[in-house]
Amino acid sequence: MNRSQLLVTVTLVLVLGSRVVFGQDSYKPHDFDQTDEADELNRELWEFARKTPYEGVRSYVEAAQRASQAKQTAEVVLPNGWRIAPAGRQAEVGRLPYEAVPFAGRLVVLDTGYYFREPQEVSIVDIASGRAQKTLKINSLFPSAVVGPDGDLYISGGFDQKVYRVNPQFDVIRDYAVDGFAGGLAQIGPHHLAVGYMAAKSADGNYVGGRLAVLNTASGKIERAKDIGYFPYAIRYINGLLYVTLLGENKLLVFDAQLKLIKSLAMGRTPQEMCIPAVLTWRRREADLGELLPRARLTVIAFTLVSQA
Repeated sequence: MNRSQLLVTVTLVLVLGSRVVFGQDSYKPHDFDQTDEADELNRELWEFARKTPYEGVRSYVEAAQRASQAKQTAEVVLPNGWRIAPAGRQAEVGRLPYEAVPFAGRLVVLDTGYYFREPQEVSIVDIASGRAQKTLKINSLFPSAVVGPDGDLYISGGFDQKVYRVNPQFDVIRDYAVDGFAGGLAQIGPHHLAVGYMAAKSADGNYVGGRLAVLNTASGKIERAKDIGYFPYAIRYINGLLYVTLLGENKLLVFDAQLKLIKSLAMGRTPQEMCIPAVLTWRRREADLGELLPRARLTVIAFTLVSQA
């Protein structure tokens, strides 16, 4: 038996031997990077070391954590030693509340954090009491929602390639299928939404570049669509023009309502959201945007907000 044959034989013995020792039914492989894995390991360690049920100590730890959180302050210490804290009350919502939209007398908060083996959440917060009154379970969310002229709220469904329609009673009454990873939304007419696809799907089902589409909310059909580049994020509709931030190409794209490209402007790194106050000055691009927006000016914010002099 040569060296390579010996190595193969030893490997087979080790693999088969491990199956015999552990047993196919009793051995449970641990998956990496799963949120419940730490709890399972804690259970095994506790029951092995203390020989008592894990549930008893778990309830004690959870009660201690709740008591500790109640005593914590919301202050954050900055590198220069200053402390900042929320100016008002805080409301408990879901994980990573990334977007909040006023709707039907409430504040609708999109909780776009990671939820393991369960849908993401939309928290309906009563503004007066500061408490979440209802929670919607939606399988996938992107942090974008707009109120339509029909009085309903439209929420982007992200990976599930859907746009959800919510009525003033906070019930999901319809969902619309789109042809890519649903991103930013903008209302562009009584029955039309502009929908950004962070990534569209090709004919063979693979994700490719981003796309801008127009959805008819009455018929549920996509009326127009245009490939626009990599990772369109936020969309705003101002004075008949669509403004789209392009994460993957560091650009701000300007389209008309027929999705014809009017202008492409270079931005800083990874432009995400846009802010449209009544009067703001625009660094370096004020003249360009002034031609397109005679009655308003636009500021694009990427990572940091620069205060005006």
